[in-house]
Amino acid sequence: MKAIFAFILIVLFGSLASIFLPWWVISIVCFLVGMAFLDSGWQAILIGFFSVLLIWSVAAFYQSYFNDFILLDRMGKLLEVPSPYLVIVITSILGGLIGMLSTLSGYYLQTINEKRKPKNQYYD
Repeated sequence: MKAIFAFILIVLFGSLASIFLPWWVISIVCFLVGMAFLDSGWQAILIGFFSVLLIWSVAAFYQSYFNDFILLDRMGKLLEVPSPYLVIVITSILGGLIGMLSTLSGYYLQTINEKRKPKNQYYD
């Protein structure tokens, strides 16, 4: 349940912050959510990746739709990518990696002060 809440928080605050602030503010949002709400490293990896992937793919498609994909077509020619939709996929995957690393960093900062159980089963 906390994972779904973290996903929704990243999508809401990340998309709102991306409207008014630079692109890298999404990493701060992911870092704070990862530090406050997530319980495992796998949750941080999956939620960070897919939430930012969703934000960036929707934003790239929405902004490109209204200018008839002219900029994406030119960027595709510049990068030698055959389709403007592939530029959206590449952009979304890069954003997902940024979100994944930021959320994972926030989660690991949260776990620094946790007491770890000894690995030996006989110490109970």
